[in-house]
Amino acid sequence: MKRKLLPVLLGILMIACFSVGLAACNNNDRENDGSAGHEHTLVYHEANEPTCTQEGSLEYWTCSECGKLFSDAEGNKEISEESYFLIPATHKLVYHAPKIESCTEDGNKEYWECEACGKYFADEIGSIEISDKNTVIITAHHNLNYISAKPASCTEDGNIEYWECITCGMYFEDEACKKEITDKNSVILVGHHELNHYAAVQATCTEGGNIEYWQCKNCYAMFSDAEGKIAINTADTLALGHDMEWIREKSATCTQDGTYGHYRCARCEKLYWDGNGDDEITSSEAMRIPASGHETQRVDRRDATCTQDGNKEYWTCSQCGGIFADSEGQTSLTEEDIIIRAPGHVLTYHAAQGSTCTAYGNIEYWECTVCYKEFTDAEAVHEVPQSELYIPMKEHNFSDTYVSDEFSHWRECTVCKTKQNQGNHIWNDSPKSACSVCGFSLGYTYGLEFLSNEDGYSVKAGDGFDSADVVIPAAYRGKPVTEIAERAFSGCTALRTISIPDSIIRIDGLAFEDCTSLQQIVLPDSVQEVGFVIFSGCTALSVASMPAIAAESVVGCGLTELNITSGERIEDWTFENMLSLEKIALSPSLNFVGAYAFMGCSNLKEVHITDLSAWCTMNFEEGGNPLSIGAMLYLNGQAVTALDVPADVRAIGTYAFDGYKALTQVNLPAGLAEIGQNAFRNCSAIESITIPASVQRIGDYAFSGCDALTELVLEEGVGKISAYALADCPSLNGIVIPDSATCDGTLYFSGCAALETVVIGDGIQSFSGLENNAALREVMIGDGVTQIYVNMFRSCTALETVEFGAGVSGEIGVRAFAYCTSLREIWIPSEVTSLGNYAFQGCSSLEKVYLTRNIGEIGDSAFAECASLQIISLQEGLTSIGSRAFLACKMLKKISIPYTVREMGDGAFRNCSSLTEVSISADSSLESIPYTCFYECVALEKISFGKNIKNIGGNAFTDCGGIVIDYLGTVDDWCTIEGLEALTGNLVNYEQQGDRVLYIDGKEIEGEIVISEKAAKIAAYAFQGCDLITKVTISDSVQSIGENAFYGCTSLIAAELPEGLTTIENETFYGCTSLATIFLPNTVTSIGDRAFFGCETLHYAALSSSLQTIGNSAFANCFRLGANGMLVVLDYNVKSIGSNAFSCCLYLTDIYIPKNVEQIGANAFSVCYALTIRCEVGEKPAGWDENWNKTSSTDTDCPVVWGVGFGQNGVADDGYIYIVEDNVRYRLKDGEASLPDQSLARGDIVIKEQIIYLNMAYTVRRIEAQAFLQSETSTLIVPSSITFIGDHAFPAGDIPAKVYYCGSQDEWQDIKIGNMTLSEYETFYYSKEDPFGGETSLPDGNYWHYDTDGKTPVIWTKETA
Repeated sequence: MKRKLLPVLLGILMIACFSVGLAACNNNDRENDGSAGHEHTLVYHEANEPTCTQEGSLEYWTCSECGKLFSDAEGNKEISEESYFLIPATHKLVYHAPKIESCTEDGNKEYWECEACGKYFADEIGSIEISDKNTVIITAHHNLNYISAKPASCTEDGNIEYWECITCGMYFEDEACKKEITDKNSVILVGHHELNHYAAVQATCTEGGNIEYWQCKNCYAMFSDAEGKIAINTADTLALGHDMEWIREKSATCTQDGTYGHYRCARCEKLYWDGNGDDEITSSEAMRIPASGHETQRVDRRDATCTQDGNKEYWTCSQCGGIFADSEGQTSLTEEDIIIRAPGHVLTYHAAQGSTCTAYGNIEYWECTVCYKEFTDAEAVHEVPQSELYIPMKEHNFSDTYVSDEFSHWRECTVCKTKQNQGNHIWNDSPKSACSVCGFSLGYTYGLEFLSNEDGYSVKAGDGFDSADVVIPAAYRGKPVTEIAERAFSGCTALRTISIPDSIIRIDGLAFEDCTSLQQIVLPDSVQEVGFVIFSGCTALSVASMPAIAAESVVGCGLTELNITSGERIEDWTFENMLSLEKIALSPSLNFVGAYAFMGCSNLKEVHITDLSAWCTMNFEEGGNPLSIGAMLYLNGQAVTALDVPADVRAIGTYAFDGYKALTQVNLPAGLAEIGQNAFRNCSAIESITIPASVQRIGDYAFSGCDALTELVLEEGVGKISAYALADCPSLNGIVIPDSATCDGTLYFSGCAALETVVIGDGIQSFSGLENNAALREVMIGDGVTQIYVNMFRSCTALETVEFGAGVSGEIGVRAFAYCTSLREIWIPSEVTSLGNYAFQGCSSLEKVYLTRNIGEIGDSAFAECASLQIISLQEGLTSIGSRAFLACKMLKKISIPYTVREMGDGAFRNCSSLTEVSISADSSLESIPYTCFYECVALEKISFGKNIKNIGGNAFTDCGGIVIDYLGTVDDWCTIEGLEALTGNLVNYEQQGDRVLYIDGKEIEGEIVISEKAAKIAAYAFQGCDLITKVTISDSVQSIGENAFYGCTSLIAAELPEGLTTIENETFYGCTSLATIFLPNTVTSIGDRAFFGCETLHYAALSSSLQTIGNSAFANCFRLGANGMLVVLDYNVKSIGSNAFSCCLYLTDIYIPKNVEQIGANAFSVCYALTIRCEVGEKPAGWDENWNKTSSTDTDCPVVWGVGFGQNGVADDGYIYIVEDNVRYRLKDGEASLPDQSLARGDIVIKEQIIYLNMAYTVRRIEAQAFLQSETSTLIVPSSITFIGDHAFPAGDIPAKVYYCGSQDEWQDIKIGNMTLSEYETFYYSKEDPFGGETSLPDGNYWHYDTDGKTPVIWTKETA
């Protein structure tokens, strides 16, 4: 440098001397003579910057006289060395870090570039120049994988021919990558089945069936769905087999057949003798055990006493104990029917009186006129014997002469008229002779005897009476004959006729007993009293005429014809079992016939009347009307079949025409006011009847049993209708109740099975009896009806129209309209406040329901199984929706739940398979979406709800597919909801779940989300499937993150977790395939099962220093974990590592396990082919599973280095050292290196010829068997040091596609190459010279190979890697 500057300095000095003259500055002279000397003449030199090749300098000054150098302008600071101001030449270098090339951008090696001269250098001081700049550039290129064309099949998609870059994922039509395929889906040829549909066939007990299925006509595969997605092995269903139950033998009773024991199948309902179903019972007769019939015994009538009940005559069955009115056991009775109640004492007062000569005296007493007992008190408590009642008589004063009557004579007491010495007259022979004792003379008496009584005489047959025809005189001896005495004509077998005068008012008991020749009898209407069975034994009596009071007296005779001439009443059971009676005429004076008066009169055929008005107004008791036993009514001799009720009739009596089956027509007069109870009951031939407006009351069962009645017209003005007045009219096809009509209770239509139209007037408050009416089509309800009761219209399967009156309020009753399968539309009245449980269940045709704001509750299953329901508007005011309220409403598409709803039951909208959108008001009071609420709503696309929802029940959205969730709150609010897993369905893994589309506060969740300090937790499943989230930042206020919180967030790249977090729950980041790094706060002590499973791009995980537990499969399938040299370091607090914790971490090369780890599960590091495990302990602890370091199901183990500290390498338990350089894994031992499994290899791979490790050199000699089995390499450069390539090192059909050997063909052939290795790949050989014998040598780096014919050499040039 000095040599170069010297001529420059001399030149400068000469110029300076020339400029200032030849004056010189001699310092020595100044020193010698002591003078100041001359001053320097300085010349300025400016500073010069150095260049890359020339030195520079600082500024300085030179003296033109003495040539000295100075660093200042005054010349005070002389420079002794010229190196002071010289600046060496240097490059201005800029560092360029190494960059890996991509598919579209070039990469480069590490180098330095001079900013001044632009030259490239290989070192940081610029000493090693890179003459060829291109050598630092690594050219961009695609790593192509060829996909051959594949036709689509039924089950697999096909594809066109294309090339895929395995690095960037781009598709191309050509190998040159000039024609990009922008739509990746376009390469796919979608496979599909051509399906035929087969309907389901129900299996029976004995024959199999099949489910509904679809079958491909090409491949014959079978599916359970029309899309061919759900494959099945068979559609056949097995025969169900009989579901037998043993039906015990039912013994026959007196009246009912029994059945033999047998088996019944609950499915097919067939009957069998055996439990296997081999011996079927084809006839019910075969099972029948005939009824035995009653064995009756007669119980005679026993009159009641004053204090003890008696009984009527009846028969009792010795087998069943039944009580009957007849010996055949046809008419059942109750105990009440046969009891004759004790009437109690009927007392007559007797005053105290003294005795006479004819009579005893007596004390005061009371005598019962029924039982004749005497009592000393009016309450009949103290009975007294007669001996204590009477006072002894006084003595008589008899006359001396006789007193006589027509029969006898006697002496008489002059005081008391008591008779003494009484005796019968001793008649002379003459019929009219006098008595030989007393001289009494007898008058003519017609052969009868007359006895004095209170009001005249009673008559009886005299001794030796034998007349056949008798006339009783109306008077005797000037007094009326009023009585026929007891047994008056008993035994007069010759008596044929007897004329009874109107003077007779009493006929005593047995008066005509055993008059076997008496054929007919006429009792005058004057008769007022009739004794016991006056015609007993009158077997010839066939015709009788008498007042009603005597009617019972003819029972027991063979009477065939009876004329009731007068009286008002016929009592209960009067003519019971008079089988001989054929004809009866009834007086118009009658107004009452008692219960069962004609019971058992089975031969009675004619009933004759003369006054229809009287008949219509007569009241009959149950069973009292003879028409009900089949008799024909005759009016003045004409049979009555068409009834014109007379105009003067105001009321039709009870049972007036009960059971009159001959009646075909009835015309009621305009003035009729009342129709009595059962008036027309069982008139089975009447077809039409009109009730005039004048009728103000219709009694119960008035028209019950009118089987042929099809039309019943009630005119406006009709008043009260009794509850069952219209019941049991099975042919009635319509009824209109006028507004004027009322009913004290509920109006029943039970048994009116043919009713099609029912119109209820405003006066009716309640009606019923239409349940299960299959004919009913239309109902119009008046304003008076206030409530729709339980089961009111249940199973009215034809009901199409219901119009409610304004009065209906409260609740629509339980099952009120259940299974009304034809009902299409319903308008709920404004005053109705609730819909009862099952109110409209099974209304399969119901399409529209209109509710009002007053509806507060919808009960359980209220609209369940309404499969056609499309429109229902839930109004504000609704507070409760019951369980399964809308179950299986398969046509319901949208539902909006108002803010007033506070409660919703389980399964409320379950299986609404067409429901696409659900909106729950943002202001809703509802806090929970309950269990199975929207289960199986397979078409559900969107649901919106607000922040008041705190919980979502289990299976609430199971089988709903993908749902757009519109949450009307904040992200922080969303994080607090419990049960969000219900929104994910039942999914096996994140690949199957599909994306969750979540909108919060109107915006779709995407990009970065921030959980603020307002949140205390993130609920389980909070963001599962939100695949647009890229980053999540969580405030330190969050203390917990629930399981599956970010499951399947496939775009999530980064997550900032809060300090204070202690646990990463199960599957929290499962399937976050874009997550690259994760930093766990030092507060985290546990990582749950599968917490990071499938995070395919996760290459770095900073684990907490407090970490104690790593769960099963926690980092499984994190393929890139440990890539780029990132290590996994476990802290000393770790105690447990779960099974498969790091399974399939293909890039993981090293992991350090501290000595405090107590447990490691099976296969914790399976399929980690590149891994070397370094353990602080010297041997396997007892708590580690035997297969803790297995790499696969084979016996292959991950190599383990025992007894090393953190950060140290060492020799593994197999004697090798394992290292990774440039994504290539080497195994070192004894100065040589080999390549074991290379599953982490990607892209172009360069195998080094030599490895330097810990200052030792290892020559690479071997590529082991199956080394690149799991690799994804496209190009492999093999050094010439290789001497061995193992079996299947590059499996047939796999990549790499090309191998470049850094040696000659001869050297390649010396390598020992195993079976099935490189047989399908091109191999290129290196040569400096022309391998084909040419004169010109090839440039460095040329490779060549044989063409596809294996003979023709082809040159291919590539720069040396």
